[in-house]
Amino acid sequence: MARVGQNLPDLPEERLIKYRLLASQAHDAARAATTPEARNAYIGMARAWETLVEEMERALDFAEREPTTILPMPDPKTLNR
Repeated sequence: MARVGQNLPDLPEERLIKYRLLASQAHDAARAATTPEARNAYIGMARAWETLVEEMERALDFAEREPTTILPMPDPKTLNR
């Protein structure tokens, strides 16, 4: 059985490239669509990919400005007290 996301690139920058390509392909399919319903469906897909790109870009920008602080592991002896 295939794992979810197994065909996605590992690096965020590579994923952005892939998502932009998918958005472009959806726009191309919308232009070639022969019915309004198909055209609207492809436009919706393109917008979804573009939204994902925008959200990832914001997240990457935030991660660069606010690097995650690595917290020390809690002492297991003091947990659940």
